[in-house]
Amino acid sequence: MESQGKSEIAAVVNGGLQLSQNRGLGAALAVGLAESASELVARMDADDIALPDRFARQYAAFTENPALDLVSGYAVEIDGNGTQGRLRTVPINHEDIISTLWANPIIHPAVMFRRDKILAVGSYNPSLRRRQDYELWFRCAAAGMRFGNIPEPLIEYRFTPDTHKRQSRKDMWQQGVIGFNGSRKIGLPLWKQLACFVPFLRSLLPAPLQHVAYRAMQRFDPRKNERSSP
Repeated sequence: MESQGKSEIAAVVNGGLQLSQNRGLGAALAVGLAESASELVARMDADDIALPDRFARQYAAFTENPALDLVSGYAVEIDGNGTQGRLRTVPINHEDIISTLWANPIIHPAVMFRRDKILAVGSYNPSLRRRQDYELWFRCAAAGMRFGNIPEPLIEYRFTPDTHKRQSRKDMWQQGVIGFNGSRKIGLPLWKQLACFVPFLRSLLPAPLQHVAYRAMQRFDPRKNERSSP
């Protein structure tokens, strides 16, 4: 059973699929997921780096806890030159993840999930060029899917001052709306619903200050959680 699972994961990693035209990331993810034949599907961004035992750890998490539907974990930030920086931590157990879902405590490039469960809730929204994961997680939560995060880094996550420059105010407003509606749908408190618009407010700052503001606000980031019980 273990070797079968590992070969399934390898098929996802090594497989290739190219769209005839650029329809945006949401559409690409939806097509890729539909074409996949694996029980477990892992996702990554092209500029990030998977740590050597990432897939083994996630496969083990699913094996040890069959109730899990989606597993991500910590990430080590790297700059444009690949130099390691801060460790991004996230809540570990399902209840804490749901409680902080408004802040998106699931690192998308490090995620692995059960394909059939994601398809059952409608897959990625092909109309969304950004925040496809954020919107999907709320639908997963509303459907009763079980989340987990591994309390160890799984990837090196590319993060530079230019990261915020690629996100327009329109993108940030859309993120706020997605978070507000999703938080309300799963019954999070009103203050958490409204807090989803903080990134939009930050986007109103001059571009050079947005990255500075992001760093300054990290001390209040609810995603930081060192508890290790899954």
